[in-house]
Amino acid sequence: MLKTIWASLKYQCRELFARINLFLTRLFFWQWKRFTFPLSEQNSILIQYAGRKSQLAVLKMLLGSDAQVFETKKPKSKANQNHQAFVYEVRVPGALRIPHCLSTVTRSDRPAEEILATY
Repeated sequence: MLKTIWASLKYQCRELFARINLFLTRLFFWQWKRFTFPLSEQNSILIQYAGRKSQLAVLKMLLGSDAQVFETKKPKSKANQNHQAFVYEVRVPGALRIPHCLSTVTRSDRPAEEILATY
């Protein structure tokens, strides 16, 4: 029997358990809520979010919104549907997919202020 486990195997096991945990938390769709909030106070675009309440703060941070959030029981009428964006926590076939996180590689021959100014 092996007394030590390789570091790469430990990493793969942790990665697998993290994916399974994420899948299982998304699976409990009956715990999801519907929220509506404007993208900004000056903007007329409404964001309709369906998912876990714990992820709402992350979504607002990613969108740069600081508007007040309203919990909704059912979708709004179709009258103002031209100015709405729907955000779901699961993948929807045919929808635009945005990556959860992005990573960049930059050269380090410039000062940090100059590199950050391009973002």
